[in-house]
Amino acid sequence: MKKQNALQQLLVFFTVFYGIAVNFTFGQSTEERISEYYKQSNQAVVNDSWFIKDQYEDKKRGLSYAYLQQHYQSIPVYNAISTFVLTEKEVRNTGDRFVANLDQKVNAVTPKLTPKEAIEQVAAHLELLLKGEVKVLEESDKFGRYTASISREEIPVTLQFLPYGNEVRLVWDLHVYVPGQAHWWSLRVDALNGAVLDKTDWVAHCDFGTHDHSAAVSKENQSAPLLLPAPPPTTDQYTVFAIPTESPNHGPRTTVVGPFDANASPFGWHDDNGIAGEEYTITRGNNVHAYEDANDDDQPGYSPDGGPSLDFNFPLNINQPPATYYDPAITNLFYMNNIMHDVWYQYGFDEPSGNFQENNYGNGGFGSDYVNAEAQDGGGTNNANFATPADGGNPRMQMFLWDANGSTNLLTVNSPAGIAGTYTAIEAGFGPPVPSTPITSDLVLYDDGVPDINDGCEAPINGAAMANRIVVIKRGSCPFVDKVTRAQNAGALAVIMINNVGTAPITMGGTGPGITIPSVMISQANGNLILAQMASGTVNATLQNNGPFDYDGDFDNGIIAHEYGHGISNRLTGGPSAAGCLGNAEQMGEGWSDWFGLMLTIEPGDQGSDVRGIGTFAIGEPTTGDGIRPAPYSTSSAINNFTYSATNNTGSISQPHGIGFVWCSMLWDMTWAMIDEYGFDPDLYTGTGGNNMAMELVITGLKLQPCSPGFIDGRDAILEADQILYNGANQCLLWDVFANRGLGYSASQGSSDNRTDQVQAFDLPPVIGPPATVVTECSSYTWSVNGQTYTNSGTYTETVVNPNCTQTLTLDLTIIGTVDVSLTQLTGGSVQANLIGPGISYAWLDCNNNFAPVPGQTQRTLAGFDGVYAVRINNNGCVDTSACVELSTAGIQENSFGELLSVYPNPTTGAFSVDLGSVSTDVKAEILDMSGRVILAREFAQVSLMELNLSAVPGNYLLVISDADGREARILIQKVD
Repeated sequence: MKKQNALQQLLVFFTVFYGIAVNFTFGQSTEERISEYYKQSNQAVVNDSWFIKDQYEDKKRGLSYAYLQQHYQSIPVYNAISTFVLTEKEVRNTGDRFVANLDQKVNAVTPKLTPKEAIEQVAAHLELLLKGEVKVLEESDKFGRYTASISREEIPVTLQFLPYGNEVRLVWDLHVYVPGQAHWWSLRVDALNGAVLDKTDWVAHCDFGTHDHSAAVSKENQSAPLLLPAPPPTTDQYTVFAIPTESPNHGPRTTVVGPFDANASPFGWHDDNGIAGEEYTITRGNNVHAYEDANDDDQPGYSPDGGPSLDFNFPLNINQPPATYYDPAITNLFYMNNIMHDVWYQYGFDEPSGNFQENNYGNGGFGSDYVNAEAQDGGGTNNANFATPADGGNPRMQMFLWDANGSTNLLTVNSPAGIAGTYTAIEAGFGPPVPSTPITSDLVLYDDGVPDINDGCEAPINGAAMANRIVVIKRGSCPFVDKVTRAQNAGALAVIMINNVGTAPITMGGTGPGITIPSVMISQANGNLILAQMASGTVNATLQNNGPFDYDGDFDNGIIAHEYGHGISNRLTGGPSAAGCLGNAEQMGEGWSDWFGLMLTIEPGDQGSDVRGIGTFAIGEPTTGDGIRPAPYSTSSAINNFTYSATNNTGSISQPHGIGFVWCSMLWDMTWAMIDEYGFDPDLYTGTGGNNMAMELVITGLKLQPCSPGFIDGRDAILEADQILYNGANQCLLWDVFANRGLGYSASQGSSDNRTDQVQAFDLPPVIGPPATVVTECSSYTWSVNGQTYTNSGTYTETVVNPNCTQTLTLDLTIIGTVDVSLTQLTGGSVQANLIGPGISYAWLDCNNNFAPVPGQTQRTLAGFDGVYAVRINNNGCVDTSACVELSTAGIQENSFGELLSVYPNPTTGAFSVDLGSVSTDVKAEILDMSGRVILAREFAQVSLMELNLSAVPGNYLLVISDADGREARILIQKVD
C-alpha cells in the first residue's frame, strides 16, 4: 500500500479514535456549531445543560477553543468541562468530563447550609482559628463574596454540584488562601450537612523530596487590541544566568541588554500602562514583581533598583550568606520569570488563554494577574511553590533557600574560660539565619515569673535586661515562634533555646512571618552547663555562621521555570477560569513543569542520551548528578528505564512528583525524537526546529486535553495537536515514543482519579481500513538483541534460551497489523507469543505452556475472546507445546459475589444495572473491550445497586467487578442496537 493511502486511512482512524469532526458553514456562532456537533454525533446533550465558560481564539494558528461547563437548573457541576477546538471547517471534541444522566443523580437543589456556615465548617476542617465574624461583601442565593480571618484573600462561595461516588451532591465551592501562603485551598462543602467532600491546593508544593469570572468582576477584560504601540526602552540590562545556562554550576553570569520580546512584552519588562516609558525602575513590571520575603510576612519586601537606565548589574559572591546578595538573586528571579512569560507566549500561552499580566494591552483575557515572585522566602527551606488561581487572580511564586549541610558550630562561648569553646546549635526553621557578621553579647535568661519561669510562655518580667542581648530560653509547652517573638519584642538580638530532653537539638518549627532575629537550639546537657555558669556570673557568647552557606533557589533557572510551568499547565487545562483541573491522582503537572525547565536549558551540542538531573545546583550536586527525581532524564534506557507501569508503584514513585517524573520522561523522549527528525534550533522564539515543534505540541495539547487528565488523555491530546498543527505528519514518531515507555495503543489509564489502576502496553495502533484488513503506517521494529527488522506482517523464528528447560525454545512469531514491540521481553524463563484470532493480545507462557503469569512479569489476559487461538511455539522436546487453545465466553464467567448477583438487562442497548445482592464497600467496576482496553471505570465507596451505561458500538464487552473483601466477578456484557 502506498504511503499516501496509509496516511488517509490513518486520518480515518483518528476521526474514530478522537471523535467526530463535523463540517460547518460560515456565519454560525461557536455555540451553534457545537450544538450542531452534538446533533450530528447523536450525543444526548442539549443546549440547556451547558454553557460556554471560556472561549478564545489562537489567531496565529487559526484555532478557537471553547470550554463548556455542564450545569443543572443553572447550578454548575464542578470540573464537568467539555473541551472543544474549532477550525474554520471543523469542530472537534477533544476532552469530555460531562456527567451522564445528571438529572437522575443530583441529591438536592436547595442548600440547608448558608455560605457563612460553609466557611465556618472549612475553618474547623482546616484547624484554623476564625477570629471575629465573617463579613459579607456580596451575597445572593447561589453566590457570595466574604472576608474572614482564615484567608488573606476574599473568599468567593458558589453553589455547585460535585460528582461523588454514584451520585452528584449539592455543595458550596469556596477558596481559602491561608495566612502564611502555605496553602490556597479550593474546597467543596456538602450544602446539606457541612462535610468537606473534596479539596484541591492551588499551591503546587514542589518538594524536590473554581475561581470563576463572577469573583473577578473588577478585573480587566479587554477585547479591542491597542494600535501602534510605542517602542519600549532598549537600554535595560541584567547580569544574570542567562538561558540556556541553568545555574551557577552550569556556566557564568552574563549581561543581557534589552532581552524582552517585542511581541510578548511590547512595552518592555518595566511597563504596565501601555504608554512609552517605564513605570518602575525596580524589579517590577507588567509580567512579574520580584522581591525578597525573608521574614515571610506576605508583603512585598526589598526590590533592587536599576535607576533611570534600568541597569541591573550587581556583584555576586555566592560564598556568602544569601542575605548578602539580594540584588543579584532578585534580578535573576525577575529575569527568568519574564523569560518564561515571553518564550511561552510564542507558543500560545497568551492573554486570551490566561497568561500572567497586569495589563493585557487590549488582547483579551483578564488582567491584573502578574506574578508575585518572592525571593529567599522565609516560609520554608528545600522547596519552592507556585499558587495559581483562575485568570484574573495574581499567582504567587515562593523561592526558598536549600540546605547546604552547613556548619552547626554556630555558638561560641567566649567567657568564662571554664566553658569557653564552640557548641553545636541548630537554626530554627523560621526567621533569618545566623549571619556571617558576629552577634556578640552577654547572655540573659528569660524570666516570665510563671513556672517554668524560663520557658518564655508569658511576657517577660525582665524585659529591660533583655534589650540588645542574646536571650536564653528553655524549651517548653508553648510554640517556639511565640517564645522568640516575645524576646524580640523585648529588644533581644538573638535567642538560644535549650532542649528539655536528652536527645540532640532539633530544627524549631512554626511560621513566624514577623520574626526578624535569628534563633538556635542547643542540647540539654550544653544548656545546663551554660545555665550553671550564668547562675554564678556573666557568660559572654557569639552567634556566627562561617559557612558553608545555603544554596539560593533564585539562581536555579530550572526550578524557577518548573514553578512558572505550574501556572501554565493549570491555566491551560480546562480553560483559563477552571484553575482546579489538575488535582486528580494521575495528573501530570510536575512532569510538564520539569519539561518546561528542560526545554529552556538545552544547549547546542546536547544529546538526548545526556544525563539531565533536576535541581542539581540546589542540592549541591555536579551538573552530571542524578538530581531530585528517581532518575535523571535521558533517552537512554540504561539511565532512565521507567515506563508507564511505574506510576502504580506507591512505594518508590511518589504522588505527584514521581508520577510527573514518568510523564516528563515520555515528553523528553518525544522532544528528542522531534529534534532527531527536524534538528535543533537555539532560537526559542521564532525557531523551526524539532524542539520548537515539540513546544507547540505540548502547549496545544494542554489546551486540548480534558479536565482531570491521565496519561492516556495527555498522550491523545498531543497526537491530536499533531493532527491539527502538522496534518498528522508525526503520528508514527509520536506513537513509537509513547509505546516505548509503555503508553502504547492498548494501554489503559483506568480512572484518572486512581493512581494504581494503570495498565501499560507497548503496541502500536492498527489503522482502521476495509473489513478484514489491518494496515499500519508504523510498519517496522528492529529488535536490538538480534538486529532483525520485523515488518507489519510475516512469521519470524527466534531461538531463545530457557534456563528452566534442558533445551532451547524455537519460537515462531506471527506478526499481524503491528509490530510486536514486546519482543524485548524475550528474556529469562519465559517467552511471549502472538495470539491469532479476533483481535491481537499477548499472554505469558511458562515452560509447561500454561496461561499463567511468570513471577515478576506482567500478564496480558485473554478475557473476553471467543474463538480458537493458535499458539505457535515449538519447544524442541522440552514439552510438546504445539497446540491450539479454544476460549469460550463460558470460560470467563467468574463470580465470587454469590448467587444474588445479577446483571440486567443483558443484552443491553446501553444502560444496565448490577445488583450485588448486598451492600459492598470500595467497589470498583470496569468495562473492557475485546482488546483488553478499559473503556469505562467507576468506583463506589459503598453500593449495592450499580447503574452503568455502555456507550460503545455493538459487540461483546467484559464487566469486571471487585470489592474490599476480595470478591470478584467477570461477566460478559452484550451491547446491541
